[in-house]
Amino acid sequence: MRPALILVLAVLAAAGTSLLMNLSSSESNAATPVLDKGGPSDATVSALEAEVEALRAEVEGLRAAKLAAGAGGTRSEVVDVEAQVLAVLAERGLLEPGAAPVARAAELDEELANLSVEDLVAMLNADDLSDIEWSSIWEKARKAGLTDELVAFFEQQAEQNPNDANAQAEVGYAYLAKIQEVTDGPMKGQLGMQADKAFDRALEIDPNHWDARFTKALSYSFWPAFTGKPAQAITQLEILVERQANLPRDEKHAQSYLMLGNLYQQQGRLEEAQQAWANGAQMFPENAELQQHVQPGDGE
Repeated sequence: MRPALILVLAVLAAAGTSLLMNLSSSESNAATPVLDKGGPSDATVSALEAEVEALRAEVEGLRAAKLAAGAGGTRSEVVDVEAQVLAVLAERGLLEPGAAPVARAAELDEELANLSVEDLVAMLNADDLSDIEWSSIWEKARKAGLTDELVAFFEQQAEQNPNDANAQAEVGYAYLAKIQEVTDGPMKGQLGMQADKAFDRALEIDPNHWDARFTKALSYSFWPAFTGKPAQAITQLEILVERQANLPRDEKHAQSYLMLGNLYQQQGRLEEAQQAWANGAQMFPENAELQQHVQPGDGE
């Protein structure tokens, strides 16, 4: 799974888990609350919720921009954008080549009615699945009412393959995908914790499982500070940077250095932040984000 999608899911998981912790704390300490309303944990949850809303707003902004283009420009310009999206989906077998947007929309109901869990699993197992494609498949599952069955499939796979790190990680991603359609409440937190445990199982089997450790670290970075999870996020990233050095080079590995530097910076550990970014920039000179962080002389 790619870091961009992991970021969105990590925010949702952390926000849900934080909410569950607050609800549990409120129920067990109703007479004498530990934190007043508006205290640190509430502020953190509010910040997380605001970030999630910002992400949603960004998506809506892109949609609005497309509509504006249709109103102020020509229809052919809008169709070109749609055609590019359709071409990618067709390439992945999610859409027949040459299908027109209007004709495709008319077929959706019938397609969803005939969709099976096996179909969805086959789509998710496609090679080099992009963020958009992964999300669109889970959206298909939601619209077809198959999300719970799809999650159950991955749970069964994880249970039947207890020594398969990928199977454990996949059920973790399934829990994160389920979070996207759950309303705010304890269920979001429960799913977030289930996902975290799934990633733990994956790492017990394969300590070098990059996606599982990165997702775990990224999720922890959004937890409230009083939980101690942000500090654990740094530890996980330090381990990841060390372990990925022995793995085949992958562009996504640059994100470990970037995130580690960011978290060091948030804790005021500026020298360590600069060193993390510099190390990453030296390993991945093509990564623009790392290069922007490196001060003159840091990578030398």
